[in-house]
Amino acid sequence: MLNAVALNAILDVDEFLFVGMTPIKIQHAIQSLEPMKVKYSRRRSECESIVHFISLVALVSCTYLFQLGPLTEAMLSLKNELCGGDQGFVVGFNPETQLTHALNTPSSLDIGRNLTMSELAVESHKATSPETTPGQFPTYLLFSTDKNTFSNDNTRSIELESGMIPFCIETEIMNPAGRYHNDTALIPWTSILIRNSAASVGLHDARSCEEMRGMCSGVESRLLRMTCGETCGCTDPYSSPFYKVAAQGCAPTCLQLAQASLSGGSCEDAATDADWQAFWTTFPEAVSYFYGTDVTQTALWPIANQTVQALRQDGCAALTRFPTDVMTNAEWCSGMPQLFRPLSALCPRSCGCGQRADLTHCPASCASGNSSN
Repeated sequence: MLNAVALNAILDVDEFLFVGMTPIKIQHAIQSLEPMKVKYSRRRSECESIVHFISLVALVSCTYLFQLGPLTEAMLSLKNELCGGDQGFVVGFNPETQLTHALNTPSSLDIGRNLTMSELAVESHKATSPETTPGQFPTYLLFSTDKNTFSNDNTRSIELESGMIPFCIETEIMNPAGRYHNDTALIPWTSILIRNSAASVGLHDARSCEEMRGMCSGVESRLLRMTCGETCGCTDPYSSPFYKVAAQGCAPTCLQLAQASLSGGSCEDAATDADWQAFWTTFPEAVSYFYGTDVTQTALWPIANQTVQALRQDGCAALTRFPTDVMTNAEWCSGMPQLFRPLSALCPRSCGCGQRADLTHCPASCASGNSSN
């Protein structure tokens, strides 16, 4: 019934407007008009149809030629400018070095199959299903308190990030004997770090440092080394020195534990064990990552490889013949803060611990006056 009334109102709206808005005099004048007589013939009807058809074709043609055509060409040109050619890369300009750098990006199919860390975090938190509805704490996200903090959190280096933590995470929180093992405020935060560490190395189901031990030496495992400093060797002064620096994720507090443990260390050179071999095996990959190019294809590589092979075979004794890395110009015994820890902990005698005051990471037994602090 209501639909019928509404339809009738729509059909009669013109009459309502006429009655309500036209003066009575004009209404009477219009009502008194006699009907117009129009004679239709077959020829006239055909002519009108032809004229209507020609007018319609002309209108459509003009609209296309003068509006749709140019607009289509402009849109296609814009699409070609924005989406044409090779789109599989991004560029960025470094104002300090005044160099423009580029990075090849994955295709849309690869992106669809492999979510980035940010996409994974959003998927787990957007609450579009019971599985993605977060509980009391987020799965991957660490929320900032305000805009300035958010901006700083997104630009902070791993060295600054790890330096803000006043303790070695794995040793003090995840270890059952740790001081903060039962801290209800730190446990959820640590769980988020563990999940992010696992996702960053491709082990999404891992929930402990031990499960990710084999990924500690990866070039992109910075967060893992910060979170699992003990498992990854940051607290062990005799582990493979590559990446055992703050710039590669090892927290300064974990590195301090490693340095403190040298107080009871021997002043004799270490044997060419698995950690020693692992260090030199990692060398090409680590240095290539540092420079962003395959160093094995450079003219310096034969010289560098000669050093690597000599040190792998002869151990610490070869440091007297090859004290400096030709690729990075870093002295092996002094280390390189951006890439590897000093070898003086492994090779105190060959490095001259006790005779050189500038060396750190020397066992206290070499000379109390030159022990590391």
